[in-house]
Amino acid sequence: MQWIQLLACGLLTLWAAQKPQRARTWAWGISAGLLLSMGMQMVLLGEVGKLTVNTAAPLHLCSMMGLLSIPMVLLRRRWLYSFSMLLGMPCALLALLFPAIAACQRPALMAFAFYQLHVLIVCAPLLLLFQGFPLSLNPRPVFLAANGYMVVVSLFNRLFHTNYLFLRLAPPGTPLEWISVHGALGYVLSLEMIAILALTFLSALYALIPARALSSFSSPGQRS
Repeated sequence: MQWIQLLACGLLTLWAAQKPQRARTWAWGISAGLLLSMGMQMVLLGEVGKLTVNTAAPLHLCSMMGLLSIPMVLLRRRWLYSFSMLLGMPCALLALLFPAIAACQRPALMAFAFYQLHVLIVCAPLLLLFQGFPLSLNPRPVFLAANGYMVVVSLFNRLFHTNYLFLRLAPPGTPLEWISVHGALGYVLSLEMIAILALTFLSALYALIPARALSSFSSPGQRS
């Protein structure tokens, strides 16, 4: 299901980016879709009594990116764009590959909402990319911002005994579980090393994208 949703929304994003009016309309569509996807998951959790401090706060990376993607596509904020391209979008793709979907009375609807949230997190920065929006290739600000966010979430986890960002317990059946076997300190250090390598790799990869390849998707009047 998730790959069909990704293909459909990805093609729609590519088509929308070719015209300014389409892009603006699709930016609002992405924003509405993100809110509806998150809202639907909360309603479904509420139906089975699972909407608590452990699940309701948007403190997981993808939940946070779901909210931040809205001002990113509507207001075209450069720092949010870089954060999403280097960290939010790759993590959303990993979530589609290794989904950790909460159990509820309507699993098909929950799965659809979960997948749609992560698909739109991927499509949001691509909309700007296909419009020729310039991307910062410096991974250091993103790494520092991510670490600051991790500290805040870690404090929240300690205060409320939650597991946001999966800092206390890795979700089963995901790569996070595989690297958590060496204890809490090894787990966090492994996350840091993976983040450094991933951000460095993605920055180098994006630098290889020729500007003319992006300009073919948009007219000069669309770039900013």
